[in-house]
Amino acid sequence: MNKKLKWAIVPLILFGCQEFEAVTPEAVDKTAQKIASNPNADETMNVASATRRIYYLAGYPGDLFRINVDGTGDTRLTTDGKNGNLDVSADGSKIVFANSAKNNWNIYIADLTSNGIANKRTLYAGRYRDEDCKFSPDGRKVVFKTNQFAATQYGNNRAYDICLIDVATGVVTKLTNNTNAEAWAPCFSRDGSKIAFVLRANSQGPEGDEIYLINTDGSNLKRITNNSYADWYPTFSANGNLIFASQPVASCDDDLYQIPASALSTSNPGSQATVIPVSACSLISDADPYSSKINEDDLAFVSTRSGPYAIYIGNKSTGVVSTVISKSGIDLLGPTLVE
Repeated sequence: MNKKLKWAIVPLILFGCQEFEAVTPEAVDKTAQKIASNPNADETMNVASATRRIYYLAGYPGDLFRINVDGTGDTRLTTDGKNGNLDVSADGSKIVFANSAKNNWNIYIADLTSNGIANKRTLYAGRYRDEDCKFSPDGRKVVFKTNQFAATQYGNNRAYDICLIDVATGVVTKLTNNTNAEAWAPCFSRDGSKIAFVLRANSQGPEGDEIYLINTDGSNLKRITNNSYADWYPTFSANGNLIFASQPVASCDDDLYQIPASALSTSNPGSQATVIPVSACSLISDADPYSSKINEDDLAFVSTRSGPYAIYIGNKSTGVVSTVISKSGIDLLGPTLVE
C-alpha cells in the first residue's frame, strides 16, 4: 500500500472516555467559502438521491474530486492542493476532510452542493496533526485520529489517539489513551455502536499494524487481528462484515480480506478472515476499501493493477472489477462511495 497515507499504530493502549471542548477551534466562518468552480453554488443537495458517486483524493496532499460510478462527471471540489483523507455523510449532504492549509493537519467540514462544496469550516484543530475522519452512520459525530495529547509530534514519544467529535456542539470524546503508540484509520460499525481502527506501537514496523474494535463510549477494547503482517484500512459492509487490506502472502502485495460479522464476537476473529475475490493477489496493491452501505457485494477500492493507484468498484461475490477512474502519474486515494 502507498505508505504516504499510512501514519502508523499499539499494544500500549488504555481506554476510557474523556469529554472536553474542541481544542483551539477556528471560529466558524459564517460566510460561505465557495471552493467549487462555480462561486454561485449555494444550494445544499442530497447527492445520494441523485446518483451513485465516489468522492476521492487525487495526490497526497492533493485535491478532492467526485465522479459518478460509471466514470462520468469527474468534478474538482477543491483547488488548494492541501487536502487529505475524507468521508461523506450517509445522506450525502456534508463532507469531512483533513487539510494542511494552516501548516498543521486539521479536520474540516463543508456542505455538498450541486456544483461542489460550500461553507467550509474547522471541525477540530489540535496542536499537531488531526486526520482519518469518518462520519457516524447518522452523521451527527465524526471519529478521527489526533496527536493533540502527545508529548511530542515526532519520535518514540509521539502518540495518536482516537477521538469522537459531536458535529453540532463541538464536544470531543477521547476514546483511547496511548503511550508511544499510534491509533489510526478509525471507522464506525454499521449500527454506530463500535469503532474499528488500526494500532501499532512506535517500536514496531508496519508488520505491527493490527485491527482493534472499541465501543463508542471507550469500553470493551478488543483485538481483532493478531499476526506477523500488516492489517490496514478497516471498513464495514452493509451486513456488518469487517473488510480490510492485508498482506499475509509473501508473494503478494496488499489484498482485501473480510471477517464475517458473526466472527467479531469470537475469541479469535482474525482466524476467519478470507480473501475477497476482487483482489489481484500478485505484486499489485489493492487497498483503501470502502463498502456500499446498501449493497453487500459492492466495494470501492484503489489498486495499482494498471499503474499508479486508480479507483475501482468490484463485486465481492463474483470478483468482477470495473475501473471508475485513473489519472496518469498521480495516485487516486480514499474512495468514498455515496448512494
